[in-house]
Amino acid sequence: MGTIREEQLANMNIAYKRYSFEYFLESTCRLGISQIELYCNIPHFSDVYSSTFDLAHIRSAIRKSGLKVVCFTPEQAFSCYNQCAKEPISRKNSLEYYKRYMDAAAELEAPMFLTGLGGGFYDEPVEDCWNRGFELAEDLLYTAEKADMKIAWEIGCTYVTPLLNGIESCRKVLKRLDSPYSGLAIDTCPVIYDGNTLQEYFDIFGDKMFHIHLNDGEPDNFLVWGDGNQPLKKHLQDLAANNYSGAMTMEVCDSRYFRNPHESIERGLSTLRQYLPYSV
Repeated sequence: MGTIREEQLANMNIAYKRYSFEYFLESTCRLGISQIELYCNIPHFSDVYSSTFDLAHIRSAIRKSGLKVVCFTPEQAFSCYNQCAKEPISRKNSLEYYKRYMDAAAELEAPMFLTGLGGGFYDEPVEDCWNRGFELAEDLLYTAEKADMKIAWEIGCTYVTPLLNGIESCRKVLKRLDSPYSGLAIDTCPVIYDGNTLQEYFDIFGDKMFHIHLNDGEPDNFLVWGDGNQPLKKHLQDLAANNYSGAMTMEVCDSRYFRNPHESIERGLSTLRQYLPYSV
């Protein structure tokens, strides 16, 4: 039993893609949030162009803001990088891509690196996808262990990936990638989309629940709190009942918020703050 506190919330720059990185940091401070999950993509921090892969600038800006990086998340949903791609050259490039960002995460002293296992084709044997995904994931996990950095493998909805998309696939991942540095990033959108609860995940995976994406949705479109129909009180109850003490990122990425991210997230925070702190 425990208490879920506002201090566990983290903001994420994915909704600020039409604003500068400095604006995101300043907005986060104005929102009263003390930590961030760094989403690595254009225009803020991306290796697509050398001008957007300026680690010294990012590090300086974050230090100046006083914010803490709790999780480091390279773009993977819409990029050309895929851990379980069929083509060997694509897997090689993907491994190099993730390792570049893992090095950057270590430079920023991020304690956690978030990724999935990629997405294979739905019209091929799923075990072929798993084998390719695990081959790269084992290499990433070895790199993370050497850097003393945890990896949180994120679940997705079944229409996003045939691999890491529910409870049974989480069992498979943690059995194969067995390490104190290997755990799960659980997003409330796929949890509810698949008809489960956070409690079901806690019952099975316990302290392997490294990171939470606490999102509203209908149930799966990553909205600010108050705009969807996710069971917020039930989520907080499950988190508190299991004494969850990690970070909870608001992964707001629906395009309706890109014009006014600060105001949108502020509105969602108002909903959250009606329940925080939450104790059981």
